Amino acid sequence: MAKIILAAGEQRTFFLALFSLAGRLGEINNLKWEDVNFEKRQVTLWTRKGDGTPRAQVKHLNPELYHELKLLWDRKAGTWVFPNPETGEPYRNRRKQIQNACKLAGVPYYSWHCIRHHVASLLADTHKESLPTIQKMLGHQNVTTTARYVQSLSQDVVEAAEKLKVTQLARTN
Repeated sequence: MAKIILAAGEQRTFFLALFSLAGRLGEINNLKWEDVNFEKRQVTLWTRKGDGTPRAQVKHLNPELYHELKLLWDRKAGTWVFPNPETGEPYRNRRKQIQNACKLAGVPYYSWHCIRHHVASLLADTHKESLPTIQKMLGHQNVTTTARYVQSLSQDVVEAAEKLKVTQLARTN
């Protein structure tokens, strides 16, 4: 993910926002400046997941994203945080951006939604966050949805796999 963010060029802050906020593509794509609160270090993302009614999710701005958004704020030209420079409106299709960033980073194609899965797994495996915490971060209404995102092996499976060693087989036969 770090390689992709670094390779994203002028779209770096957009990629960083997806990663840091664990947001859905549409939520970040449609982010408005009125939903960024620098004083409280918060961003409000709007989702229509669930019953289709807009629902607010307040997310924390980590120092890295705070700094990057402040730089964008100083150059802002309208309502949207990440507008298409040609139209001033949110992008309708960003597929080429992720494809180009992956290619420049030298990594296999990584879809936008995979970023959310990556964040969930990173929080669970590396940072040992609980499923309810990750659920809040991702904005899921149900923890079972979050559990599907966390692609990690439970400790008992890891310990069982560690016991399977060919060198032990050779000694017992």
